[in-house]
Amino acid sequence: MTKINEMKQNYKHKAYDRISSLSALEGINISFLQTQSLIEYSDFGDFKLDEVEKISAIKKGIDFILSADLEFKTAEDVFLFAKKLHSIVAVDALEKGVLRTGNVGVSGTNFVPSIPKEKEVIVRYEEYLKNWDYGKFIFENIKNQIWWDGNKRTTFLLADAIAIGKCKKHIDHNYPQSVHFRETLHLFYNDEITLEKASNESNHYLYDVDNPKEFKLLVNHTKKGRS
Repeated sequence: MTKINEMKQNYKHKAYDRISSLSALEGINISFLQTQSLIEYSDFGDFKLDEVEKISAIKKGIDFILSADLEFKTAEDVFLFAKKLHSIVAVDALEKGVLRTGNVGVSGTNFVPSIPKEKEVIVRYEEYLKNWDYGKFIFENIKNQIWWDGNKRTTFLLADAIAIGKCKKHIDHNYPQSVHFRETLHLFYNDEITLEKASNESNHYLYDVDNPKEFKLLVNHTKKGRS
């Protein structure tokens, strides 16, 4: 088994944690056991249909990662993968797998992201392929809001895919739903901290996905879910 396949296997074992964590970004409070029941037994509990669609979309995004060739040779490869990934996980987007072509705002901030250009996005992907930094990647891409919807989901999953392909460390599965992440992102949106500072904050949550012994839980993992 290759190193990448080993990392995929371990990523698969943590899939429900990732689904739960990324669902929390959408305001969906779902525990590990509830995620398992929904995915494996179609037990929707008291979750709304649109919530179920988002949870299922994240699962499909993870399945796509696990089945894909993640040895990205060029930034164009990453961009094509990102478009496909977005088309899978973005439930409410005006257009799926297509860069945003209009203006949007970010609630709770005065930040207005510029309209993305394909060439510029690919150039940034190329920089990250050369000099990978998980924290910088997630904060820069979430802030840029290059998609109409699902930017956080797409960014975290794309970062996971690139990290697996480069055999690099992953972010703690609970980090996206932590207060620390939300506070850091808010400060970054408002230009109160630099990208470097935001990345340094997230680096405390990195661990080797293929070496569970090195994993240290750094945020609250009680995840009660719905009663």
